[in-house]
Amino acid sequence: MVVLDRNVTTLGAAHGHLQVIPVPEALVEAFHNEGTKYKVEFTPLPDGAEIEASEYLLVECPSPPTRLLHTVHGKHYMQFGRDAVAALLNMPRRGNWKRTTSLSSILVSVFAVCLLCQAVLFRNIFSAVADLQHDGDHRAHLRSVAAAATSSDLVEAGIDNSTSHSTRASSQNTTEPTGPSGSASKSIDPLLPFNSNASVSLASVVEPTTTSNYAPLSSAAASPSSSLHPWTVADVSFDRVMNADTRGVFVSKFASAPRGIVMCMHTRMVPMGVSLIQELRALGNIDPVQVFYCLPNELSSTDVTLLTGLGNVEVVDLCSVLVTSRIFADHGVASRFQNFWLKPLALVFSPFPNVLLVDVDAIFLHDPALLWTSPPVVDTGTLFFHDRVLDFSQFLNQDVGPDDGQTFIQVFFDTFPYAAVNLTRPAAISDTMRRSMVWNKHTAHEQDSSVVLIDKTRAGPHVLETLWYLVTVKRFQDQITFSWGDKEAFWLAFELAGIPYAFSPWNCGVVSLPDDAALHPTTLCGSLAQYWPDLNKNDVFFVNGNAVVNVYRLGDGRHTDWAARAASLVAAIPKLVTPRHTRHPTSQNRQGLDQTCLLGEGATDIAPAFQDVAERRIRRGQAVAEAMTWD
Repeated sequence: MVVLDRNVTTLGAAHGHLQVIPVPEALVEAFHNEGTKYKVEFTPLPDGAEIEASEYLLVECPSPPTRLLHTVHGKHYMQFGRDAVAALLNMPRRGNWKRTTSLSSILVSVFAVCLLCQAVLFRNIFSAVADLQHDGDHRAHLRSVAAAATSSDLVEAGIDNSTSHSTRASSQNTTEPTGPSGSASKSIDPLLPFNSNASVSLASVVEPTTTSNYAPLSSAAASPSSSLHPWTVADVSFDRVMNADTRGVFVSKFASAPRGIVMCMHTRMVPMGVSLIQELRALGNIDPVQVFYCLPNELSSTDVTLLTGLGNVEVVDLCSVLVTSRIFADHGVASRFQNFWLKPLALVFSPFPNVLLVDVDAIFLHDPALLWTSPPVVDTGTLFFHDRVLDFSQFLNQDVGPDDGQTFIQVFFDTFPYAAVNLTRPAAISDTMRRSMVWNKHTAHEQDSSVVLIDKTRAGPHVLETLWYLVTVKRFQDQITFSWGDKEAFWLAFELAGIPYAFSPWNCGVVSLPDDAALHPTTLCGSLAQYWPDLNKNDVFFVNGNAVVNVYRLGDGRHTDWAARAASLVAAIPKLVTPRHTRHPTSQNRQGLDQTCLLGEGATDIAPAFQDVAERRIRRGQAVAEAMTWD
C-alpha cells in the first residue's frame, strides 16, 4: 500500500542529491507487522523529533488519482502531507507520532481518498472554469481557483511542490502589513512531486473549455501582439496588473527606483544571503535590494534587523501583504508559497521596472549590474540561463502518448487556457522555443532560474499576469508538473504571451567535486556554472553554488561548530569548471553517474578569483551563523 522499497530512492531527488522520505518509525512498524505487502521507505525519527512539512506518505492507488501523482515501476501513488496523514491516523500534528487507530481504518480511509479525490478535484476545477465563462473579472477567478486548490488538507498537503532550494522565500517585513498576522508552524522545504514516466491520456489533461480555433478576444482584452511597446512603469505595477490595491497595506521605500535586485530568503539562508549582499557591494553594485519571505515564521525580527542593517535593503513579508490585501484567501493558501514558488510572485510584486532576481547561493565573479548591457537584455529586455540537458521523461519532456512520441510540452501549449489571462494563442511558436532542447524532446529542464533579468516595461502586463497565473493556478491544475519548481515559469510566460525573450548563447557548465578529476577527468559533477552571456567573453560569470558556500546543514543549531564547517567548505572549493560550450543533445546512458554530471564535456581550471570569492562568502557566512540565535 505505501511507497517504495529501499532500492527506489530517486523520488524527490534534486540535481542528484537523493532525499529519502522520512516516515515515523511507529507507523513503519505498524505496516510491517501486517506483512510484506505494505512497504515504507523511511528514515527513523529520533525521540522527541517534530514532524516537519516535508514528511509525507505515498499511498498506492488502483489508477492515477489526480495530478498529485507519482508512478514507480508502473504503480500509481498519491502523495499525502503531514497534516493529511495526521488527520487520517488521528495523530498529533507535532511531536512523536503514536498510532491511535487500527490499520484497517487507515487502509479504508486512504483507499477511499484515492478513489474520491480525483472526482472532487476535477469537479472543483470544472466548476471554476464554468464560473470563468460568466465572470467578467478573471483576476478574481484566478484567486478563487488558487484558494480552492489549497483549501482541503489532503489536497493542500499533496501539492506542496517544494524542495530544499537556495532561494525559498522567507523573513519578516520591515513594514508590517496592517491587519491580522498569520501564524504558521515552522516548516522546512518539502519535496517536489517527481513526474512519472508513465503514459498519460491526453483527455485527462485537457481543459474542458479549451477550443482549437482560438477565436480572438474583444479589443479590450487584445493579445499583447497588438499592444504598443514599451509599456509604462504604471502599466506593469503590481496593482495595475492584478487589479488590486495594496497601497494601504504596504508601500515600498524603493517605489521610484528604476532597477533593483530581488531575492528570497528564510532563516537558514540568512548566512548565505548576508554574505551575498556583502559581496555584491564589494563588487561595486549599488542597486537597492528587496528580500522577500512568506509569513512571519520564516525570519525572526533579529534576522530582519541584520539584513536591513546592511544598507539599501528592504525586507518584505509578501505573503502577509497578499493575505491582508485579500489577494490570497488566507494563510493556508499563502503557505503554499513557502518555497521557491515565491520567486515569481516577488518579481511581479516588486516595484522595480527592471528586476534582477537572484538566488542567495549565486557566487558572482563580476558585478551582476553588468548583465543589463549584455546582448540578450539589449535585444529583448530579458536574460535567462540554461539548466543541464537531461534526456529524462519528466516535466515538459514527459511522454504522453504511448506511440506517437508526443511530449507534455505540446499538450501544455495546446490546452493552455489563454482566455484566462486575456491572451489569444500566438499564431506560431517562437524561434527560440523551436530551437530549444525541450521542444525537440532532448531535455526535462530548459532554464536555470538562479539568475533572471527582466525589464517589465518591455515584457508588459500580459507576461506578468501569465507568470502569476502559472504559479498560482496552473501548477495546481495539471496532472503533470510543468517544471521542477519555478524555473520554467519565466520563459513559458513570455512564450505564451508571444513576447520575445532570450537565453544566454551558452549552455551551463558545472564546477568540480573534490574527486572528479581522479574518477572521471572529462566529466564534472558539481554545482552549476554560467558563463558571460556574450560571444566575445570566455570566463565564468557566476556559480549557483549552494554546496560550495552554504555553511548551514539540516539539523544545525546552537551546538554547531561553524568554524569546522567553514574549514571543510574552504578545503573543498572547486578548482575545475566545464569549458564553455553550446547546448546540444546528450545521451540517456548516464554511465552510472547522477544528473548533476555533464558527461564528457571536459574540464579546465576555474579562474583563481573564484577561490577568493568563494572563501570570502564562506567566512562571512560563518560569521553570520555564529552571531545568529538558533533554535
